[in-house]
Amino acid sequence: MESTIIPLHLHWPPQMVRLLNNGPSLATAVLLAVVVSFLIQWATADRSIPKITSSKSWFATRQDFAAHGVEIIEKGFQQVKTGVFRVTALDGSDLVLIAPEHWLAICKKKDEEVAPARKEFFLCDLHGAPFEEHYLYRYLGAHRYLDVISEALDEGISSILDKDFDYSQGARKRVIMQPQILHVYSHVIWRVILGNNFRPEVVDIFETYSATLIPVMKKLKAQRPMMARITAAFSGEVRLVNAQLERATAFFTPIFQQCAEAFEKGLPGSSVDNDWFEELIRMAPAEKRRDYKYLTNILIGFAFTFVFSPGPSTTQVVYEFAFRPDYVEEVLQEAHDVLGARPESWSFTRDSLRRLSLLDSFCKETHKHHPTAASNLMKKIHKTQTLPNGVVLPAGTIFEVVMTAAHLSNSNLEAPAEWDGRRYHDLRQRMSSTATGSNKYDWGSATRDDVNFGYASHMCPGRWAGCSIAKMFLIKLLSRYDIGPEEGHTERYADLHSGQYILPNPTKHILIRPRQ
Repeated sequence: MESTIIPLHLHWPPQMVRLLNNGPSLATAVLLAVVVSFLIQWATADRSIPKITSSKSWFATRQDFAAHGVEIIEKGFQQVKTGVFRVTALDGSDLVLIAPEHWLAICKKKDEEVAPARKEFFLCDLHGAPFEEHYLYRYLGAHRYLDVISEALDEGISSILDKDFDYSQGARKRVIMQPQILHVYSHVIWRVILGNNFRPEVVDIFETYSATLIPVMKKLKAQRPMMARITAAFSGEVRLVNAQLERATAFFTPIFQQCAEAFEKGLPGSSVDNDWFEELIRMAPAEKRRDYKYLTNILIGFAFTFVFSPGPSTTQVVYEFAFRPDYVEEVLQEAHDVLGARPESWSFTRDSLRRLSLLDSFCKETHKHHPTAASNLMKKIHKTQTLPNGVVLPAGTIFEVVMTAAHLSNSNLEAPAEWDGRRYHDLRQRMSSTATGSNKYDWGSATRDDVNFGYASHMCPGRWAGCSIAKMFLIKLLSRYDIGPEEGHTERYADLHSGQYILPNPTKHILIRPRQ
């Protein structure tokens, strides 16, 4: 039988057929459709929340935000009287920015109304959700773990600064700090978690996993959430991340197996004698208790956050000390008064870490001027919210809280935009140590005046742990080594910006040599 070809345009109107056969007319029609679509979107858009661009662009684009995001956020905060404005984010979608006072008005809402935008932030399930695993952080404050952290910091610092370099002729070692700090923190967290089961190869596994994960996350963050999840589902790079996760799972499986068997037999503990693994088994849903990849995902996600959250902030403080040597001597004198004259004999406790008041103040002031982002605390509105000033945030709104611009114009501080390393130390000295809220000026405190670590039910659960390991690292570094900037540099290294994110300059060196 002979086949019959039926023209696709058989039943189309003659005008449409002529249009499809005329190239210039078709192009004009497509262009007109795009313009009409744009006009409809513009006409129906909610302009009660103004959109802000940089001073270098008429249009809000992802490219404009990528290059000038910090400036855009500061401009919006200063110019929009309602304290609520929109930007075109790195992924091209709308992101609403709100002033901290508006965040304080809704931060106590239940997750059914306002919740962390985890899917929008993580984009895909590449690693665990560490912000949900609060219980893991409680172990870090125990005295025995502070001793392990201190010992592991000594090992890590020595491995990056003392090996393969000859200081005998007064030479200074040139060090790009952030990757070295991340390596030290990786060593620390796995020494703490694994205890007697620690083997150096776990640090290599974790660092390879992280090095594979981070570029993928950056790439996905440049896409809209839906497209990012589709990309993640088919990406070969994501498969590489999962391959590294499988490698980590193989390492941890024997430990998880022993803990699971002990739990199922009703024993009080396992032969592993490890709080971290035993707690993960106890907390896991029954159907997940033998899913060792799931458990590894949570554990490695927790470690990832522990390492990469304080790493950039620690680097910023090192940069600050390198350009402010006068503060170094003050901080060291206080450390000797609190911890003793011999650094090699120092023992850290919650109390002694808090009494390192000058160091704490220096870190908090640096964090105020050089946070990890100009806006943070990404949340999603699930039930339409009306702010006290009448601005409505519809359900589905993704928003962040303005950080840097707000903290540098805090009317409760004297000259907040001027750098003052003693600021919080002096404020602390004016308060009674027994007064309610006496820790409000501590680095890591989440207060109404400083929301860098969140507030209320949205506080970062690891804030004390992250600040503590940073202070321990810093005081050990300063007590053993002289640090300074590269030759010829008299002004502090400028930060790099990518959208709202603020990064310590990764190309600059710190010059280091042992103290005499």
